[in-house]
Amino acid sequence: MVSKLEVELGREKLERNWSEAELGKVKTFWDVTKQELENKKHELINKEGSAEAAEERHQLEIKVRPSAAYQKITTPNTPFFAGRVHSETHDA
Repeated sequence: MVSKLEVELGREKLERNWSEAELGKVKTFWDVTKQELENKKHELINKEGSAEAAEERHQLEIKVRPSAAYQKITTPNTPFFAGRVHSETHDA
């Protein structure tokens, strides 16, 4: 009878050890995954901030600097403007 109980006790200890090992694996997986999620959240926040800053700079550049097409049309040294001036002098 004592021998049978010792065998059962040994089996229970093995199962407990296995369960504790599995619990440790799950906890480690949880901790690693949670940290990865936090890192990704921070990366996303940083990227969103960078995108917003880039958009603000872009909008400022649009307001401050006329477009390249507008500059070509209004600059007298460009072929578009020079051609019009040239044709007007021949017509007159």
